[in-house]
Amino acid sequence: MPRSTATIPILALLLTVALAALGESVSIGAPQPGGQLTVSPDPVPLGTDTLVISGSGFAANKYVVITVSGALPGAEATTNGSGAFQITWTRWGGGFNGVGDHWVTASDSRGNQLAVKHFQVVDGDSDGDGDGFLTSVEYYLGTNASKACATSAGDIDSSGSSRVWPGDLYAAGASYNTVDIQDLIRFVAPDRLLDTNVSATSRRLDVEPGKGAFATDINIQDLATVSTFSAPMFGGARAFDHAPCSP
Repeated sequence: MPRSTATIPILALLLTVALAALGESVSIGAPQPGGQLTVSPDPVPLGTDTLVISGSGFAANKYVVITVSGALPGAEATTNGSGAFQITWTRWGGGFNGVGDHWVTASDSRGNQLAVKHFQVVDGDSDGDGDGFLTSVEYYLGTNASKACATSAGDIDSSGSSRVWPGDLYAAGASYNTVDIQDLIRFVAPDRLLDTNVSATSRRLDVEPGKGAFATDINIQDLATVSTFSAPMFGGARAFDHAPCSP
């Protein structure tokens, strides 16, 4: 049966919550086996006050204390028979009012830290580097939201895509720092990723995040975005077949 909250050591719970509000964690006694946490949405748009926090890989039927750095309240959950849980957490005082790094921590009733998940609060309504993509989209894709153009080999990932400009999916040769037909070909070659769901290696192509009205994450709306988006760094002109991005 789920453990009654009446049996939880109240002092440990209050200590964990208080330290989490300061961005700290507490460890009391021997750590217990932990699991993994996820946060939705991720990244978190500025002004968001509600997160869905999920856990998996924890011990079954155990009490877990959940804290969010720099925010209250703390929360609690009981894992199911598979060691998983999901809660909806609402921030006291309204939505996150500043961008930056935060952490969700799961601890046991003694204060032993079981798992930590990093997330970022971002201003998703701005395109700070002027490359035509919102900061929240760049965090989702893993590109640099404060740099528009590649300047070194380190700005190109192992698949040949730019690490800084979401639209530049093929950043080699004449297509370096340019959006052109080569970037559209990336959806179907060397592997056909069009009409598939995102994975660790294919998320970079989900430039218009999510399924929208389609059955898969990577779909025709991603192709349309690459071929039609405009960029402030080009004076608002369409990026496709434009002159190369210049640092």
